Amino acid sequence: MFIKSFEYEDLRTGWKLERTEFDAFNLLVGNSGVGKTKILRALTEITRFAFTSAETLSASWRLEFHHADQDYTWSGRIEQVEPKPHGFTFPRIVHEEIVVGFSTILFERGEAGSIFKGSLLPHISDDLSGLRLLSRERDIQSILHALDGIAVSSSIPSEPLRTRRPLQQLGLNGLAGPAVHHQGEPLHSIEVGWVVYKYRPAVWADIENAFASIFPGVEKLEVHARSEDEETVIELRLWERSAKAPIVHESISSGMRRTLGHLIEIFTAPQQSVILIDEFENSLGSNCMPEVVRLLHSRPDLQFIVTSHHPYVINNIPKDTWKLVQRRGSTVRVTSARDIPALQDASHHQAYLRLANLPEFEEGIA
Repeated sequence: MFIKSFEYEDLRTGWKLERTEFDAFNLLVGNSGVGKTKILRALTEITRFAFTSAETLSASWRLEFHHADQDYTWSGRIEQVEPKPHGFTFPRIVHEEIVVGFSTILFERGEAGSIFKGSLLPHISDDLSGLRLLSRERDIQSILHALDGIAVSSSIPSEPLRTRRPLQQLGLNGLAGPAVHHQGEPLHSIEVGWVVYKYRPAVWADIENAFASIFPGVEKLEVHARSEDEETVIELRLWERSAKAPIVHESISSGMRRTLGHLIEIFTAPQQSVILIDEFENSLGSNCMPEVVRLLHSRPDLQFIVTSHHPYVINNIPKDTWKLVQRRGSTVRVTSARDIPALQDASHHQAYLRLANLPEFEEGIA
């Protein structure tokens, strides 16, 4: 999958993202509070809605993407309705449309009813997406497979992960990339790590070697899982050179855990996945960033949408990938560095200095 553009409006708060075009690698930059994280959250919410239900979502959106040699546009509007006199709200999808190519309407839902491939459907649920309701249709399955490729980067938690997903289910996935969903939720990076550690030792060795190049004192990484009180408990163990006992999960530093999470995603993500990374620099020390940045660029078959305001990250990622996020009131606009005159005809470092001194970057809010 390749996201071409995205626009979104939160109908409750009025927060609005103007139509934003994406490239293969996208570094969203700008001061705190301009909406970088909200862009990733909006993409995540819409992706989750495709597999589950609208729940408390109240928004309009338009997502254009490319998958399996075909262009798609998925758009819609969900409102929260409050019937009198009950005093509670429930979601209602008032509009939804799936277009293939430039003009072929595959599915359409509106006041007059719902139509799939030109045929009127009987009444369908007001809170489930057409994608979920028609998930057995071959054309729809292709779209769901594409959306399943949008994954949120997840840092490995400070405590062993507890999940109700059974070990057998994780194992059956084989090499499960971070974009594999379970009931609308992506597998956590440590869950993926366990699958790779157990079933793909050669891939795990690559992850282990990359980790050791960043942390030279580390000799071995292990991921263990066990069943406990109807839950699956997954934990890391780290062996340092000449150590007589491993470092247990709770004692592994946040920087190591964050780095390992990135490495698992980079080495295991299926081709054509879209990886969303919020505040890339979080918990990463200066010894971690160069290698992780390099590895991000080692997967040209993936699409990355990354947020950061750290000087090292911005100054070490090609300026053509920078996208300046600005906010005026509740409206967010994203501008490619290619369209900012002040950044043209400058070396990479000069462009970074100019970016850092742009009023739009310094103030964050136009």
